[in-house]
Amino acid sequence: MNNVPADVRMESYVRGKTVEAIMDANLKVNRALKAGAMAVGAEVEIHDHPGYMPYIKDTALDAVLKANAAALVGEDQIKVKGHSTGSTDLGDFSCIMPTTSIGMGGCTGAGHSRHFRIVDKETSYILPAKAMALTCVDLLYDKAKLAKEITKSFKSTIPPGDYEGFMKRLIA
Repeated sequence: MNNVPADVRMESYVRGKTVEAIMDANLKVNRALKAGAMAVGAEVEIHDHPGYMPYIKDTALDAVLKANAAALVGEDQIKVKGHSTGSTDLGDFSCIMPTTSIGMGGCTGAGHSRHFRIVDKETSYILPAKAMALTCVDLLYDKAKLAKEITKSFKSTIPPGDYEGFMKRLIA
């Protein structure tokens, strides 16, 4: 507590609701680390590596999935959650193509904990599969008219053909 170690190594990451928010927060963290090192007369070496991008559900695609889930379980059973601070590789996909996801009940305990348990296999496994299958039918019906509309109206946050280049530019 009252001395400065000769060598300190740490790994951290930032999360955010948008790509811009992540990049802004990352710059601030790096500046803080540099300022801390300067304050104690140390040197700092920073290696940035990209993590998961923020997950953003496509509203049009999400509406199709929600309608199908509601048809299976009832509108009153649909719970809509806002932005999550969790991270997943689905966030990367959502930056370049329309995506959505669904969480169903049938479980107890906090996710990723030793207390998490599936208590209703029908609700946990079968109903989500049915909702996804119905959504696929809706998207592919009429020569995939709805899928084409959703894809055409989608605005990517990372240029689809430049995903690899974008990620490489994040490495410092």
